[in-house]
Amino acid sequence: VIVEMPDQSRLRLAAGPSSLIVKALIEEFAPRWMRRPVVLWVSASDAKTQPHFVELAASVGLRFDAATLLPDLILADVEDPLRIVFCEVVATDGPIDEDRKSAFVELSKASGIARANLHFLSAYLDRESAPLRKTFHRVAVQSDLWFTNEPDLLVRLVTHSAPRTPPPDSPTDRPPAPAVRPVP
Repeated sequence: VIVEMPDQSRLRLAAGPSSLIVKALIEEFAPRWMRRPVVLWVSASDAKTQPHFVELAASVGLRFDAATLLPDLILADVEDPLRIVFCEVVATDGPIDEDRKSAFVELSKASGIARANLHFLSAYLDRESAPLRKTFHRVAVQSDLWFTNEPDLLVRLVTHSAPRTPPPDSPTDRPPAPAVRPVP
């Protein structure tokens, strides 16, 4: 699977459904939902160590050891303010669950990146896929779901008490919407 990267370079991934979702995230999700997308990490089954991605991530302040547990893909919107999107590809493996989300928050915190700059995304082929039905109950609150066959749709899981964070493409300089109070 050949992936056209945001910087116009090309990346070759092993064939399979996970690679097709990674390709769609990079070629479809990133340009739609980010202003200046950059790929900071791609986990490739045929090449576990990719030093150029580690260096690229470090260039925006995210530091990690490639031997640690990383997501399938890390994207960044390098438009000010920096936004980092940790992506799990759900073809056979699991989504961003609460434990994975906490681990990525800690990884970012160790790099000095604020929680407000982080986003979490579980990507699926479609809403009718078996992996979605199998894993939906584990998807972390305050994370997003995206589907390759509906690239303009982004589903956010929130609770009433969860802190509000804008989706990847929302301007952060807008004032928050007024709270809606129930009528007694």
